[in-house]
Amino acid sequence: MKPPSNLDIADALDQIADLLSAQDGDAFRVRAYRAAADTARHSTRPLAQLEAEGGSAALLELPAIGKSIAALVSELIEPFLNTVIMTVADLSVMECEVMV
Repeated sequence: MKPPSNLDIADALDQIADLLSAQDGDAFRVRAYRAAADTARHSTRPLAQLEAEGGSAALLELPAIGKSIAALVSELIEPFLNTVIMTVADLSVMECEVMV
């Protein structure tokens, strides 16, 4: 499993903005999700890498990314990170079994 790309994250944020807009949601929130999508789309570093290195705090340093959206982006990335952690743990167990 590979991490979501910045474009995948941007698309997800745009979809949330579309849903909020269709439900006559708060215009500020709609603009916030669209601005965050633009940030994700134009970021020179993969957001998944930023999140892996510094958690959602690293995402907060990006323009237009607030606490709620940083937490959401972390949730989008988390399944990939969990898979990587489980794979590393499985490999460690296998190495220990081979050594014994």
